[in-house]
Amino acid sequence: MQTTLSHSAPAPSTSKAKAPAQAKASDGATAPTGRYAPRRALRALAALLRDPNATDQVFIILDALSGRMLDRTTDGMRADPVGAALLENPPALVERLLDRAALRALGPETLAHAYLAFVESEGITADGLLEADVRTRDARSDVAFVQDWLRDTHDLEHALTGYKGDLIGEAALLAFDLAQHPSPGLALIVLAGYVRFGGLVSDYEPNARRIIRQGFMRGLRARKLLHVDYTDALSRNVNELRAELRLGPPPQYRAVRPHEVDLA
Repeated sequence: MQTTLSHSAPAPSTSKAKAPAQAKASDGATAPTGRYAPRRALRALAALLRDPNATDQVFIILDALSGRMLDRTTDGMRADPVGAALLENPPALVERLLDRAALRALGPETLAHAYLAFVESEGITADGLLEADVRTRDARSDVAFVQDWLRDTHDLEHALTGYKGDLIGEAALLAFDLAQHPSPGLALIVLAGYVRFGGLVSDYEPNARRIIRQGFMRGLRARKLLHVDYTDALSRNVNELRAELRLGPPPQYRAVRPHEVDLA
């Protein structure tokens, strides 16, 4: 489903739900602050199934069924050398992504080139991303950084994995993310997308459900994409990065857009 978690316009894709307040345990780890509001999540899911472009509903679901995902993901970043460095010195990724002329100057075959190819083909701008970044900048914590990093790197994950921003590609990337950092909210969205949209698009792409399943398996095999310093990676050869991160080549499939299927 088209649930871009970053900055596509005009959809309100940067309207993320607020992270629950985080407490620090005595050992420095994040104290559990998970939440479960299943009725709220189901209402948002129904709205999302009616309109896959209603990306604000994605954030409502993820917030309503956040569980301990943000806590676990933050602890995982602290335990990784690159992840810990990102937490210690948060990079100015949004500013880098805003400067598309500088990204283009990094040359062909780079991650920057693959990123530009994705966002320009999808009509995505980074303006909303910058606005969201400014709104949250005065309330930084490790967990807040992780929540922002999940949002800010979503389109870079599209570029690395090769999934387009269509119904199949978004569902497959969310399945990939589910394998990388499990959460009840992601599981609900992926399952709903697999059951509903996987069937609706089968006339256009018979292998739609297989592609979504493979997205999950790719996520299990791959190194953690959240632990990549993208400010450095933008200038790297994208195929070398894919090999290094155990992603394999981008999948080949027929993209299916929401306007092509009957969602009634």
